[in-house]
Amino acid sequence: MLISTISPYLNFSSWVLLYPNMSMTGTPWEENSTFGTTPTPRYYPYPGYEHPDTAEVTIKIVVYSLLLLMALVGNSTVIFIVSLNKTMWTPTNFYIMNLAVADLLIALFCMWIHLVQSMIPNWIFGDVMCRFNNFIQGRGCHG
Repeated sequence: MLISTISPYLNFSSWVLLYPNMSMTGTPWEENSTFGTTPTPRYYPYPGYEHPDTAEVTIKIVVYSLLLLMALVGNSTVIFIVSLNKTMWTPTNFYIMNLAVADLLIALFCMWIHLVQSMIPNWIFGDVMCRFNNFIQGRGCHG
């Protein structure tokens, strides 16, 4: 059942039948202009990709901004309190502070990149940031 559902997408030559307006060379896929409208060039990196609409983008930006703000304030508070109070210097609290540092790294370096990456189809930050982002994600998850 699953193979018969996805098999048209596995055969590249059938993409032309499924998406007749798509260019296979990576040039902009122009929308149909049969009704006298000017075609709007849009880049579709692969068949089935749809650019996110305005409501989706707005909701993602608001939710990510709130999560980022809460992560920055909450984790910074934990780090600040544990590092300033000598009575809180216990192994358990240092472990919690270590988790807060890892979560702060994820918030500062990965959350906003993930937000931008989910809205555009291509990686725009360059090779160095690609490697650094993967490194920080690994350190944050295994911190």
